Amino acid sequence: MRQHKDNVRGSITIEAAIALPVFICVAISLAMLIKLVTIHDIIQHSIDEAANELAMYSYIYHISDIQKIDDTIQDNLDENSERAKEHIGVLVDAFGTLEKAYTTGSDFTEDIKDAATSETSFAGKADKIITQADSLFDVGQQLSQQSINTINSLSKALEEACRDPKKEAESIAWMLSKGIYSDAKTIIAVPLVKYAVKSYLPSDEMGDVDKSLRKLNIYNGFEGLDFYSSTFFQGDEDIDIVVAYKVELPLPIKILPDIYMTQRSTARAWLNGGDGTLLQGTSIWDLPNKQRGMKIEELYGGNLAYDFPVIDKYDTVTKTGTSIKSINLNSKTYQDKLKLKNVLQQYVDEIKYSNSIKYKQQNYDLALKKLIVVIPKGSINENNKVVVEQIKAYAVSSGIAITISEL
Repeated sequence: MRQHKDNVRGSITIEAAIALPVFICVAISLAMLIKLVTIHDIIQHSIDEAANELAMYSYIYHISDIQKIDDTIQDNLDENSERAKEHIGVLVDAFGTLEKAYTTGSDFTEDIKDAATSETSFAGKADKIITQADSLFDVGQQLSQQSINTINSLSKALEEACRDPKKEAESIAWMLSKGIYSDAKTIIAVPLVKYAVKSYLPSDEMGDVDKSLRKLNIYNGFEGLDFYSSTFFQGDEDIDIVVAYKVELPLPIKILPDIYMTQRSTARAWLNGGDGTLLQGTSIWDLPNKQRGMKIEELYGGNLAYDFPVIDKYDTVTKTGTSIKSINLNSKTYQDKLKLKNVLQQYVDEIKYSNSIKYKQQNYDLALKKLIVVIPKGSINENNKVVVEQIKAYAVSSGIAITISEL
């Protein structure tokens, strides 16, 4: 006879019914994360190969004299937009100084409030307030000097703009034209990039790349790949392919949102060899800016990757970071003292405010800072000597060992 056990409940069955769907969802989610890595590798391979292919074809751009035309247009745009760029830079610096002063004042007010409301004796509160006031006085002195320098630069920029408003408007127009010209180059080149990338992407049995990408959950397939942040020949010789796209995650439970991804590949274009080699009788100052910079870094012992930020040489024992810069004082642009001072001061400030640099997941602490500014031999004259001496003094006061080297 079958016996019924009323006191035995199906708790294990219920727990399994609850846990199993959750486990399945987690497993699918992990599988999707693995799929994301696969998608990343596929896209990266395609843009790397496309960048190298376009770099090879860019030799046609060089020998057909299109490069010379492009360089001429770019030089004109740079030269004529320099005035507006400098004035806008001064304006941005002025707002930055004001913001810093406002933040410092607000922080001081909060600190005083905290000190006044803290659970300490009257003497303790007074000590805290005095300490905060001393700190504010020191910061205030620094801000005061910065503000004076900023106001002087701003007033000079406004004076220049008011003295010749037509020239100012023309400079702004040239600056806008520079952006439009860069965008136009990108618009023209993007179809070539898409064609090159497409040839390296996987396709289905029918040779359809779009369907293959849709199976990988890339939104809108091949048309969902956006290349319009790419740039071409802006760094003298670089082809920089940037692709952005969205990956839809078909998860049973939306524990993760759709993923937006951006990937980049940069290749050096094949322009006249592209290695910065000097021909006999050619000066290093005749090279394009980027080639010249690379050659000078090599001559002065640069030991870091070209895309390493701020510094070009690093001593791991002493933690000394050295920035190697070059500027052609004979150039027409730098006959203007204000332009020269702004560029040299930017070189100093760049390393001055960098105490630790992160590159490829590794931190580089700067215990000592050095700046080498390389200039053409015999290019210091009565016109620029004062500016160079001012910058040297500014660098020393900022704790930077500066060297002006003639080459």
